[in-house]
Amino acid sequence: MSRKIRTKLPINENLLYPQIPIDAYAKMLAQQNVQKCQYDKNVRIKENKFAINDSILYLKDKVWEKGTIIKKCEEPRSFIIKNKNNKLFRRTSRHVRYDNGNFEERENIECERERRKESGIKNKETVISKVSRKGRIIRKPHRYI
Repeated sequence: MSRKIRTKLPINENLLYPQIPIDAYAKMLAQQNVQKCQYDKNVRIKENKFAINDSILYLKDKVWEKGTIIKKCEEPRSFIIKNKNNKLFRRTSRHVRYDNGNFEERENIECERERRKESGIKNKETVISKVSRKGRIIRKPHRYI
């Protein structure tokens, strides 16, 4: 910017004088505002408006369980939740969902699917097993079942 050049290069003299930026702070704020507007175009803030006594599902040990909201905590996005055994839990809104009313139906369907899978595996093992000439049982690998 404002130092002497050691070598003698052909250059325009006007380029050798330092340039003092004018309104640098205002330009920086304007650029930040443009960046903020571009960022905010794609950002969606998900705000769930939970009320007291709402029937909800909350996450406990990687399983969604049924409960009701007792109160909202002072901390942001936190709720006190009561489960079916009258135990109190504190959860953030990320671990809370609205209950659509068909939670038990979904649980029953999932249980039936698991039972079918278990019974299907047992049936496949008995049907697929073959006996070789030596008398050994030939079983296909599990990845082919």
